[in-house]
Amino acid sequence: MFKNTIILKNISNYNFNFKKILKSSNTLLIINCNNITINLKSKINRIILQNCNNIDIKVGNMISGISIENSKEIDVMIYKNKRINCLELFNSNIKINKLNYQLINENSFIKL
Repeated sequence: MFKNTIILKNISNYNFNFKKILKSSNTLLIINCNNITINLKSKINRIILQNCNNIDIKVGNMISGISIENSKEIDVMIYKNKRINCLELFNSNIKINKLNYQLINENSFIKL
């Protein structure tokens, strides 16, 4: 898992603009982060958030999808004509602009 994984850990108050520099084999792992913005225009494998607060994510196509665990105030915006395939939630609170994916939800709140 770690060969193509970009790990963001314990980061606060930062804006990441990955544009199109990541590849379809990349996974973005975000752990214990607060008040960050992530902008992804390239197609990547997966985004995983664990124990995060106040995160804004703008994404295009995803191969696997997005997994969010024990996180609050997560805002996901999927670009027009794009899809993420799967959204997995566990004990989280998110806002998202589309419902065009498989949803796995356990003890989470979703706002459209």
